Amino acid sequence: MIFGTITRRLGSAIALTTIGVAATACNVPGTASPTPATLALPAFTVTVPGGWNDKTSDATETGKLHVTPPSVVVMLVKTTAPGSFQANVNDVIPQMNCATVEPTVAATDLKDYFTNYGTGTSNFSAVTPITVDGESGLTVTYDTDIQGTPGRTRDIVVNHKGVTYDFAYTTSVASFDAQLGDFNSTIASLKWKA
Repeated sequence: MIFGTITRRLGSAIALTTIGVAATACNVPGTASPTPATLALPAFTVTVPGGWNDKTSDATETGKLHVTPPSVVVMLVKTTAPGSFQANVNDVIPQMNCATVEPTVAATDLKDYFTNYGTGTSNFSAVTPITVDGESGLTVTYDTDIQGTPGRTRDIVVNHKGVTYDFAYTTSVASFDAQLGDFNSTIASLKWKA
């Protein structure tokens, strides 16, 4: 089982791969901003495209990510899936989130962080370098099963001021490409706080 493997090999990093499992049917409660919204979070600011609903302060929603202390959910935004609802095809709430990883993953070990995801993940892309507001990190895309629906996650891991941050965009495979640009623009907008 993926969660057991991650718990043994990466400790609290389980929080970062259970993200897709928390996704459920396409009904996002609350009202999403029709225009881009800037979120001022403790470690950074980020601009989220219109249509995404900030759930960062919703303990019920962040609790679904299964982040175990001392790791912390830093950001969680959700939206509705594009297109029409299809059970086990396009029935996953797309979400972008960020959680800290405790203990911090050394920069030299970031690539190994991805290789230990274990059973339940497949179709890993090549691990490639990425820069997030001047900080070097790594990114990968992989597939998982989300409650019977084929799911896909883009994952970015980066260290900033001695803390490892894991940013993820998770949705169904059917919806992934349609909203990947939203995730990319959100990451491009990120500004670390001093």
